Amino acid sequence: MEEKKELLTNIKYTYQLLFHPDKIKIKESLSEKQKEQARKDIYKDKLKLHEKLGAKQFQKLLIKLDKYKFKFLKKVIKEERVLKYSDQYTDKETSKQLKKAKTQTEKQMIKEIARRKKVLTRCQLKEEKSINYFVNVDRRSELFPFYLEYNKKIHKRCLKTNGILLASSIIMGISGIAILPIILGGYQVLAGIKNIQCINIQEYNLARIKVMQDIIIKRNMRSMKKKKEENKELITEIKPIKEKGKDIYQGNDIVDLINTKEGLLQLRQNLLALKKTTHFQEENNTSKELEEMLIPKVEERIKPVIAVKK
Repeated sequence: MEEKKELLTNIKYTYQLLFHPDKIKIKESLSEKQKEQARKDIYKDKLKLHEKLGAKQFQKLLIKLDKYKFKFLKKVIKEERVLKYSDQYTDKETSKQLKKAKTQTEKQMIKEIARRKKVLTRCQLKEEKSINYFVNVDRRSELFPFYLEYNKKIHKRCLKTNGILLASSIIMGISGIAILPIILGGYQVLAGIKNIQCINIQEYNLARIKVMQDIIIKRNMRSMKKKKEENKELITEIKPIKEKGKDIYQGNDIVDLINTKEGLLQLRQNLLALKKTTHFQEENNTSKELEEMLIPKVEERIKPVIAVKK
């Protein structure tokens, strides 16, 4: 009797680890520190479970396939064509969303999301890595769990489609249609296994994030503090401009908004870093012209500003 009870408890715990780890009960009598450790232990168990289900091995395979995917996109379809159609799709979707938007703030947010999508597409092509497999493709690493959840939802929808089509092929087979159900059904089984393993990988990585949450938060805080210190003058000058709602990302206007040598030097460093990671170019400037635009003007523009301040 005890063995059966233990078996049922283990089955229930395994089910909750797979689908509802947040619903696993933690003793109320524990201190807050002990509760936090208990939550971490739950996600450690979840991590081990997804490893047993093949997450690590399948992830290695997907990473290899991901590399071939980008080589195919860049060498066969061509990068310019990929960016052209990707940007067109983003613009089309953005246009639809803007028509539905009711406030100026909402419209600005939609435009910012569209801009980030375009930048991230270029990041992925440049790095030849997908944002839902590699944490550092998007420099805003705190958004990595969002990409994992989004990718998981896509595979869940695909898995439902696999189930519907597999059921349809079985019905066709029973009805007497021979070859088509075998081909269709066989493909759905393989596609279903692939989608299950992709969901398994996303769950595995989300569990890893939960286990390492404290370390990730501390690392991000250190990184943010470092960036803030490195760009102190630039942030000070841009902050009031952004608060007024002025778009600082269009054209070369941002260069004319900075009034200190340190701010301009920090702007230059950020733009050059952005150019390296995202193929960034101003609309009317080549990379060389962007370099020339920033370097000479630092000294040329700063002299009268310093003179005025004195």
